[in-house]
Amino acid sequence: MHSKVTIMDYIKAPYFNSASSPRRLIESATSVNIADDAQKAKEAEASEPQIVEKNACGGSQLLRNSKSDTSLIFGEKPYRVFEVALAETIGTGMLMFFGCMGLVSGFAGKQLPSMQGGLIFGFVVSTIICIFGHISTAHLNPAVTAASVVLGNTTPFMAVVYLLSECIGACLGFGLLKFITPSDIFDFGVDPAVGLCSTVPHPSLTHSWQAFMGEFLATSFLIFLVCSVWDARNADKSDSVALKFALTIAAISIAEGPYTGASMNPARTLAPAIFNNVWTMHWVYWVAPISSGIITAFIYKHIFNRKRRTSMDEPIQSIDDINAEVPLTGVISSKHPSIEKIQDSPLTKRKANNS
Repeated sequence: MHSKVTIMDYIKAPYFNSASSPRRLIESATSVNIADDAQKAKEAEASEPQIVEKNACGGSQLLRNSKSDTSLIFGEKPYRVFEVALAETIGTGMLMFFGCMGLVSGFAGKQLPSMQGGLIFGFVVSTIICIFGHISTAHLNPAVTAASVVLGNTTPFMAVVYLLSECIGACLGFGLLKFITPSDIFDFGVDPAVGLCSTVPHPSLTHSWQAFMGEFLATSFLIFLVCSVWDARNADKSDSVALKFALTIAAISIAEGPYTGASMNPARTLAPAIFNNVWTMHWVYWVAPISSGIITAFIYKHIFNRKRRTSMDEPIQSIDDINAEVPLTGVISSKHPSIEKIQDSPLTKRKANNS
């Protein structure tokens, strides 16, 4: 009686497993072709300078080849510059329009609750983050922009774009509010020496350093939150980011507001100062927040933050490898280039096969 011979018996035979077997020859030729293609691609890539920018989640992504594209503005795509400028202008305009609208007491005909302004500004900021966070990261504040530069998430050129857009947007928003509001309603219950929505130190703070420290520490509190949100280790905890900012800004405004008005934002102070012509210790509201943004971000980056990936060539093995500037809106899409690299990494595939 003859035993049944299967195809597996032939595959296991010495000839099929020898170096000259058809299967081995095909495998060898395939691996050589793949290696040659990879080497050619690498050489072509290295021969032409490339322009790389940090994407929305902080990972590096190739924009385009610098030799083949002469339409860049200081290394930035023109449309990207326009997109960020418009988003920050509209966003900061909304901040001033709706935030300062919450301080108008003329329609009520009486003094508003002391906590109302802080709560309104907090939730207006959180709403703007939901609208523009995924487009421009919703800085809305030169101090936040300064922190972003220190963390390496924003180039100096884009920082100027952010700064100008924030200041222009703040002036447009406050100016529009003043334009649509009757003057008797707009000025009701407001000290003429201060004006609606202006931030000035309390008269009891007789020394400028007192107001400076109040604004510096209040801004530092806010910037620590910004750095924490942008930290890669918090990339999976971003669903409630907008609410975090709402409550933080409200808490700081209610607590520190009586001291200096809790501006924490030079653009937010600039617009009312222009329209109300009130410049009391105005320099404090620029120097304190911006210096706080720089120093706080520097401390976070060099003390609390882990080593960041600095090259596109370094393999991405886990979510911790993403140098994240998480959009203030929250969830990172699974289609994001950095996430796709993680999903396609050898380690991820091995884990999937093992499971």
